[in-house]
Amino acid sequence: MSLVTRAYGETQEKAINELYAKFKVLEDGIKDLFPDGTQFDGKNVGLLDILLCSTFCPYKVLEEVLGLKIIDPEKNPLIFCWVTALIEVQVVKELMPPHEKLVEVLGIFRNYALNPPAV
Repeated sequence: MSLVTRAYGETQEKAINELYAKFKVLEDGIKDLFPDGTQFDGKNVGLLDILLCSTFCPYKVLEEVLGLKIIDPEKNPLIFCWVTALIEVQVVKELMPPHEKLVEVLGIFRNYALNPPAV
């Protein structure tokens, strides 16, 4: 996701395609881990949930700043459902920075990455 944020044009398109390929691997891994369809229940947050949350919960910020669809519920239904459930957990709501603040920070980061200051 970092390269998607820092790149543009063909480089960004290639990074997006690689990201989607990795999402497919993750989606398949979730199917393997939970063959009976077990999903995150919203009650017991574990290490994997924390990892997914820290990586994917701000996906709407990325979508807004980059103007791209990051997590597609049709292509990645298990990831989307899991992340959506995580976002609704009270402790996650309390700990996530405000959406507007994240958009501002990521916008600054992206602008800096695309237009580094002259030395």
